[in-house]
Amino acid sequence: MQDNSRSVRLRIPYRLHLGFYRYRDLPYLFGSTGVAVREPYLIMRVSRTEGGLTLRTPTAESEKIIAGTLRELNIEEGLSVEISGFLRHHVGLGSRTKLVMGLLKSLKILGYVRENNPIDHLAKKLGVGRVSGIGIYTFLYGGFVADTGVFRGNGVLKYPELLVRLRPPKWKVLIVVPEGVRGFHEREEEPALSSVEPHENQAELYTLFTHLITSVRVGDFRLFSKALSRIQLLAGQYFSKYQGGIYSSEESSIIAETLSKNGVAALGQSSWGPAIYGFVEDGRRIERVIKALNELSKSLNLRFWLTEVSGRGHYIL
Repeated sequence: MQDNSRSVRLRIPYRLHLGFYRYRDLPYLFGSTGVAVREPYLIMRVSRTEGGLTLRTPTAESEKIIAGTLRELNIEEGLSVEISGFLRHHVGLGSRTKLVMGLLKSLKILGYVRENNPIDHLAKKLGVGRVSGIGIYTFLYGGFVADTGVFRGNGVLKYPELLVRLRPPKWKVLIVVPEGVRGFHEREEEPALSSVEPHENQAELYTLFTHLITSVRVGDFRLFSKALSRIQLLAGQYFSKYQGGIYSSEESSIIAETLSKNGVAALGQSSWGPAIYGFVEDGRRIERVIKALNELSKSLNLRFWLTEVSGRGHYIL
């Protein structure tokens, strides 16, 4: 099926990974929660052209991701892909998944992907979302999402499916990324994710997950803060032998400490970091935290945003 559209332009917000509520409890491995955020975001424009492929991307890695996806789809000509906006890789915001999902959505609008072929299924065939589905489901639905984790049983392996989808209250979110610092690459995270051990606090994690989704559903910020921060602490302890501590870098630890000292109780590290986030309900507290971050920026090169959870995972411009 071919569409009459010649060009598609998307604004694609990033996501925050709020942590795992399960590690190994067969037949399931892992189980994630996360949110789409309004900022930062990237812009993707995909257009039909005459001739070959034209890729205009700000990083070599994004060009590799786009080119590799098109190659897997057997699209070799007649297309232009341009990427702009904020783009950093391996900082905890899920850039690879957003690039692939944005490209698949654009190709579907342009008629390169059949109408009866859901892009989340196609993304999984391309190897996206094999451990966590948060990047996929925040793109599709926005808001707060949780996935089922990986199903592994009776010789069957299934990627994470959508479990919960909620629209969170309008709490503010601070996202802080130390420039020049990177979290794990996909290859570097393999040792931590391939030999999954049960978490000694698994029963508590299930309770915390119940508290987390309840707090989002009813808008109980205090319950949300307690549940999120405890989930994040348990995650940091579980992965500390791989990332060298509760946080993935000294810079991330300093940022988290700064947020905590200035009254941010609902905070954590997104994925492997170094991105640190904090949810804030009180306007006066926001002013205090931003002042502290501006002061910290004198010694650390920081990029930070005061934003909100996005009710949508992508916008057609």
